[in-house]
Amino acid sequence: MADRISLSKEWYARGVELLDDFEKGEKARSLFESYIYLWISLTIAAKEFCGCDGKVFNNNNGQKTVDKDEIIHWAYQRQTKIMTMLKENEHLILELCNRKGSDSNSPIMDVGSDETVYHHKEFIRYWEGEAKHTQNRRIIKTYILILNRVRNNLFHGGKSFKLESDIQLLALTCPLLKETTRICIETL
Repeated sequence: MADRISLSKEWYARGVELLDDFEKGEKARSLFESYIYLWISLTIAAKEFCGCDGKVFNNNNGQKTVDKDEIIHWAYQRQTKIMTMLKENEHLILELCNRKGSDSNSPIMDVGSDETVYHHKEFIRYWEGEAKHTQNRRIIKTYILILNRVRNNLFHGGKSFKLESDIQLLALTCPLLKETTRICIETL
């Protein structure tokens, strides 16, 4: 549907503009707004990808999917491009890997489940060169889930543009989200 593609491109352009504003010294609020625009653009593009050409996307159980499932499905189809983009931005990834959650001191960010902590640790080991045999799919899934968790915290009030640690997390993830969204739009 051309209208959805146009909408995705418009939201992407606005997200990039806001990210540029932040990088030029604008208020942190621009960074938060950029993330939201870019996430919505990625969601629209991934939904379009999953539904194009008459395909009906369902998860393995045939149940209705959520946005992150469709984004992960799209990313699996573009593993090489996503991994290349991540490697090109390894400096951001390594900084992200060095982060700790501000409340729980969990690796990368505050998480509630041991399984998520395990996946974050595996992600970190991969980027530090200790787990180079980890499948790309696992790295990509963890990466998308990190972006999704940041999105959830933004949308549901878990992040503030007044806290330096939240600004730093967004400053690391927003450029990655921008590139991921660009790749997704280009696949339509």
